[in-house]
Amino acid sequence: MRHTKAIAIYLAAVFLGAALLAPLLWKAVAPNLNKPEQEHLTINQGVGFLKFLKTHNDFHRYVKRSMEGLALLGLWLLLRYTKVNSWRDIGWVKPYGQWPWFGRGLLLGLASLAAAATVPLLLEAREFAHGQSLMWWAHKLSEIFAGALALALLEETLFRGALFGLLRRDFNWRWAALASSLLFAAAHFITQKPVVETITWTSGIATLPDMLESFWSTQFGPAKFTNLLLAGMTLCGLWQKTGNLYCSIGTHAGWIICFRINEFTTESLGGESSAIWGTEKISDGWLATPLLAVMVWFIFRGSDPRPEKRAH
Repeated sequence: MRHTKAIAIYLAAVFLGAALLAPLLWKAVAPNLNKPEQEHLTINQGVGFLKFLKTHNDFHRYVKRSMEGLALLGLWLLLRYTKVNSWRDIGWVKPYGQWPWFGRGLLLGLASLAAAATVPLLLEAREFAHGQSLMWWAHKLSEIFAGALALALLEETLFRGALFGLLRRDFNWRWAALASSLLFAAAHFITQKPVVETITWTSGIATLPDMLESFWSTQFGPAKFTNLLLAGMTLCGLWQKTGNLYCSIGTHAGWIICFRINEFTTESLGGESSAIWGTEKISDGWLATPLLAVMVWFIFRGSDPRPEKRAH
């Protein structure tokens, strides 16, 4: 259980550290922002490497950026403490000969979510939005592909490579996949944007609970959580079966690309989305649940072809 305890300490440090660091970042960038007479920041205010925050006058952004920074810094410490000695241990094997896995994963992600996106169109629950120019699409697609790949690389390294990789040292890989996927799903519910009028050193601690989206806050919450859980388990299974992260990264990127394209090309008829179909993100509707469940079953069935690395 050594690795599980290390993960628990890591998560506590990220959230508590972010809550304590965020007020300091706020003061460093805009020490007098709470005063009514100072509505805007000048270019000379703030610490140099924090100036990108000068346009973000919402305190919740500072809390979130603090969490992201500490998660990356703490990940290095977590891997050092748990004696992860090489990139291979977290799924990053040498890329030579692995690109077909990335391509298969990309096709799997695109095809699976595209199938779910097509059904509302066929049943006239959604319709194609007005077209844009070719130049607009060329720019938008390059932006979507780059963003999808960057996010997939980051989240797969953290949730599959590090968290799932360490948990399966303590547990059977299927239970490790479930646990890490619960964390993956929960992380996507840190979406709320509370307004904080007065910033003190305890503001971060007070703001953190308000940033969590309630499971029942909207009609899409239960389906969103369920689908994220199944998606996380699918991605864990892909690494377990292939021995590296390339296939899971491709699948993850394919999903992001698909829902981002769907966001710009379709719209709900009647102006409101249904919990069955979900929003333009597709993954927050119950329609995608059976498809993801079948993917989990297919990947998890049968025996494990790779011996598990277990800690004693």
